[in-house]
Amino acid sequence: MDLGTILLCVVLLSLLAIAVVLFVRSSDEQKFNWFTAAHRPGIEYAAEYSRKEKLIKLGLHVLWLAPLFALLNYQVLPALNEPSGWACQDWFGRSAMLWVLELLISTPLLIMTVASIPVALHWKRVMRVKQHPLPGQKVFKPTAVIRGHKARARARLVLIVLPLCWLILLFMTVRLSHQLGEHLSPERVNDFCQPTSPQS
Repeated sequence: MDLGTILLCVVLLSLLAIAVVLFVRSSDEQKFNWFTAAHRPGIEYAAEYSRKEKLIKLGLHVLWLAPLFALLNYQVLPALNEPSGWACQDWFGRSAMLWVLELLISTPLLIMTVASIPVALHWKRVMRVKQHPLPGQKVFKPTAVIRGHKARARARLVLIVLPLCWLILLFMTVRLSHQLGEHLSPERVNDFCQPTSPQS
Protein backbone atom coordinates (compact mmCIF):
# COMPACT_ATOMS: atom_id res chain seq x y z
CA MET A 1 0.00 0.00 0.00
CA ASP A 2 1.66 3.23 -1.15
CA LEU A 3 1.38 6.70 0.38
CA GLY A 4 -1.29 7.82 -2.07
CA THR A 5 -3.51 4.84 -1.21
CA ILE A 6 -3.08 5.49 2.51
CA LEU A 7 -4.06 9.15 2.16
CA LEU A 8 -7.03 8.17 0.00
CA CYS A 9 -8.20 5.77 2.71
CA VAL A 10 -7.87 8.56 5.28
CA VAL A 11 -10.02 10.90 3.18
CA LEU A 12 -12.66 8.21 2.58
CA LEU A 13 -12.80 7.29 6.27
CA SER A 14 -13.15 10.96 7.20
CA LEU A 15 -16.03 11.38 4.76
CA LEU A 16 -17.62 8.20 6.10
CA ALA A 17 -17.40 9.46 9.67
CA ILE A 18 -18.95 12.81 8.73
CA ALA A 19 -21.67 11.11 6.66
CA VAL A 20 -22.63 8.78 9.51
CA VAL A 21 -22.95 11.66 11.97
CA LEU A 22 -24.96 13.79 9.52
CA PHE A 23 -27.24 10.86 8.64
CA VAL A 24 -27.91 10.07 12.28
CA ARG A 25 -28.73 13.68 13.05
CA SER A 26 -31.10 14.05 10.09
CA SER A 27 -34.82 13.43 10.25
CA ASP A 28 -36.52 10.83 8.06
CA GLU A 29 -37.59 13.52 5.62
CA GLN A 30 -34.04 14.83 5.29
CA LYS A 31 -32.66 11.33 4.85
CA PHE A 32 -34.87 10.23 2.01
CA ASN A 33 -36.39 13.40 0.53
CA TRP A 34 -33.50 15.85 0.24
CA PHE A 35 -34.97 17.66 -2.75
CA THR A 36 -38.70 17.15 -2.30
CA ALA A 37 -39.23 17.74 1.42
CA ALA A 38 -42.08 20.20 1.94
CA HIS A 39 -44.60 21.10 4.59
CA ARG A 40 -47.63 18.83 4.58
CA PRO A 41 -50.95 19.97 6.02
CA GLY A 42 -51.89 18.78 9.49
CA ILE A 43 -48.30 18.08 10.57
CA GLU A 44 -46.33 20.17 13.05
CA TYR A 45 -42.90 21.26 11.85
CA ALA A 46 -39.92 22.57 13.77
CA ALA A 47 -38.74 26.14 13.26
CA GLU A 48 -36.20 26.57 10.45
CA TYR A 49 -33.08 28.69 10.26
CA SER A 50 -33.41 31.81 8.17
CA ARG A 51 -31.29 32.13 5.02
CA LYS A 52 -28.93 34.48 6.88
CA GLU A 53 -28.51 32.05 9.78
CA LYS A 54 -27.76 29.20 7.37
CA LEU A 55 -25.07 31.23 5.61
CA ILE A 56 -23.50 32.21 8.93
CA LYS A 57 -23.33 28.58 10.08
CA LEU A 58 -21.83 27.44 6.79
CA GLY A 59 -19.34 30.31 6.92
CA LEU A 60 -18.20 29.27 10.39
CA HIS A 61 -17.41 25.79 9.09
CA VAL A 62 -15.46 27.25 6.17
CA LEU A 63 -13.38 29.30 8.62
CA TRP A 64 -11.84 26.16 10.12
CA LEU A 65 -11.96 23.92 7.04
CA ALA A 66 -10.05 26.32 4.76
CA PRO A 67 -6.95 26.68 7.02
CA LEU A 68 -6.96 22.93 7.64
CA PHE A 69 -7.03 22.21 3.90
CA ALA A 70 -4.27 24.75 3.27
CA LEU A 71 -2.11 23.23 6.02
CA LEU A 72 -2.50 19.72 4.62
CA ASN A 73 -2.05 20.74 1.00
CA TYR A 74 0.89 23.11 1.33
CA GLN A 75 2.73 21.90 4.45
CA VAL A 76 1.99 18.31 5.47
CA LEU A 77 1.78 16.55 2.09
CA PRO A 78 4.85 18.28 0.54
CA ALA A 79 6.87 17.53 3.68
CA LEU A 80 5.97 13.84 3.49
CA ASN A 81 7.44 13.65 0.00
CA GLU A 82 10.54 15.73 0.78
CA PRO A 83 13.38 13.63 2.24
CA SER A 84 15.18 16.73 3.52
CA GLY A 85 12.06 17.99 5.37
CA TRP A 86 10.79 17.31 8.89
CA ALA A 87 9.13 14.10 7.73
CA CYS A 88 12.47 12.30 8.00
CA GLN A 89 13.56 13.76 11.30
CA ASP A 90 13.74 11.64 14.43
CA TRP A 91 10.93 12.29 16.92
CA PHE A 92 11.11 10.37 20.20
CA GLY A 93 13.03 7.51 18.65
CA ARG A 94 10.80 7.13 15.58
CA SER A 95 10.69 8.69 12.17
CA ALA A 96 8.51 11.80 12.09
CA MET A 97 6.91 10.37 8.94
CA LEU A 98 5.38 7.53 10.96
CA TRP A 99 4.01 9.93 13.57
CA VAL A 100 2.42 12.15 10.92
CA LEU A 101 0.89 9.29 8.93
CA GLU A 102 -0.52 7.66 12.06
CA LEU A 103 -2.01 11.01 13.03
CA LEU A 104 -3.64 11.29 9.59
CA ILE A 105 -4.98 7.75 9.85
CA SER A 106 -6.47 8.52 13.27
CA THR A 107 -8.15 11.71 12.02
CA PRO A 108 -11.45 10.07 10.93
CA LEU A 109 -11.79 8.35 14.30
CA LEU A 110 -11.04 11.61 16.07
CA ILE A 111 -13.60 13.47 13.95
CA MET A 112 -16.31 10.93 14.66
CA THR A 113 -15.46 10.79 18.37
CA VAL A 114 -15.67 14.57 18.79
CA ALA A 115 -18.79 14.87 16.61
CA SER A 116 -20.54 11.95 18.31
CA ILE A 117 -20.40 13.46 21.80
CA PRO A 118 -22.90 16.30 21.13
CA VAL A 119 -24.99 13.94 19.00
CA ALA A 120 -25.26 11.41 21.85
CA LEU A 121 -26.06 14.15 24.37
CA HIS A 122 -28.73 15.51 22.00
CA TRP A 123 -30.47 12.15 21.68
CA LYS A 124 -30.25 11.45 25.41
CA ARG A 125 -32.10 14.71 25.92
CA VAL A 126 -34.64 13.62 23.28
CA MET A 127 -35.27 10.47 25.33
CA ARG A 128 -35.84 12.59 28.43
CA VAL A 129 -38.06 15.22 26.77
CA LYS A 130 -39.75 12.72 24.39
CA GLN A 131 -39.67 15.14 21.47
CA HIS A 132 -37.57 15.54 18.34
CA PRO A 133 -36.53 18.13 17.28
CA LEU A 134 -36.19 19.47 20.79
CA PRO A 135 -38.38 22.41 21.89
CA GLY A 136 -36.90 25.61 20.50
CA GLN A 137 -34.43 23.77 18.25
CA LYS A 138 -34.09 25.13 14.71
CA VAL A 139 -33.45 22.97 11.64
CA PHE A 140 -32.11 23.51 8.13
CA LYS A 141 -34.93 21.78 6.22
CA PRO A 142 -38.61 21.00 6.88
CA THR A 143 -38.61 18.54 9.79
CA ALA A 144 -41.78 17.12 11.31
CA VAL A 145 -41.95 17.11 15.11
CA ILE A 146 -42.31 13.65 16.67
CA ARG A 147 -43.24 13.03 20.29
CA GLY A 148 -43.75 10.27 22.82
CA HIS A 149 -42.72 6.66 22.25
CA LYS A 150 -41.74 7.29 18.64
CA ALA A 151 -39.20 9.92 19.67
CA ARG A 152 -37.78 7.68 22.41
CA ALA A 153 -37.56 4.70 20.02
CA ARG A 154 -35.62 6.76 17.49
CA ALA A 155 -33.29 8.02 20.23
CA ARG A 156 -32.61 4.46 21.41
CA LEU A 157 -31.85 3.38 17.84
CA VAL A 158 -29.39 6.23 17.35
CA LEU A 159 -27.67 5.56 20.66
CA ILE A 160 -27.18 1.91 19.59
CA VAL A 161 -26.07 2.57 16.01
CA LEU A 162 -23.63 5.36 16.87
CA PRO A 163 -21.32 3.23 19.08
CA LEU A 164 -21.45 0.40 16.53
CA CYS A 165 -20.30 2.77 13.77
CA TRP A 166 -17.55 4.03 16.08
CA LEU A 167 -16.33 0.48 16.76
CA ILE A 168 -16.27 -0.31 13.03
CA LEU A 169 -14.24 2.83 12.36
CA LEU A 170 -11.91 1.95 15.25
CA PHE A 171 -11.32 -1.50 13.75
CA MET A 172 -10.58 0.00 10.32
CA THR A 173 -8.19 2.55 11.87
CA VAL A 174 -6.25 -0.10 13.79
CA ARG A 175 -6.12 -2.31 10.70
CA LEU A 176 -4.85 0.49 8.50
CA SER A 177 -2.29 1.54 11.11
CA HIS A 178 -0.99 -2.04 11.28
CA GLN A 179 -0.64 -2.17 7.49
CA LEU A 180 1.18 1.14 7.56
CA GLY A 181 3.65 -0.20 10.13
CA GLU A 182 4.37 -3.18 7.89
CA HIS A 183 4.75 -1.02 4.79
CA LEU A 184 6.98 1.63 6.38
CA SER A 185 9.57 -0.58 7.97
CA PRO A 186 12.66 1.13 9.46
CA GLU A 187 14.71 -0.06 6.50
CA ARG A 188 12.36 1.52 3.96
CA VAL A 189 12.19 4.76 5.93
CA ASN A 190 15.98 4.91 6.09
CA ASP A 191 16.24 4.29 2.34
CA PHE A 192 13.71 7.05 1.67
CA CYS A 193 15.42 9.56 3.94
CA GLN A 194 18.99 8.82 2.88
CA PRO A 195 20.16 11.17 0.12
CA THR A 196 21.27 9.43 -3.04
CA SER A 197 25.02 9.65 -3.54
CA PRO A 198 26.04 11.15 -6.90
CA GLN A 199 27.49 8.86 -9.51
CA SER A 200 31.22 9.42 -10.11
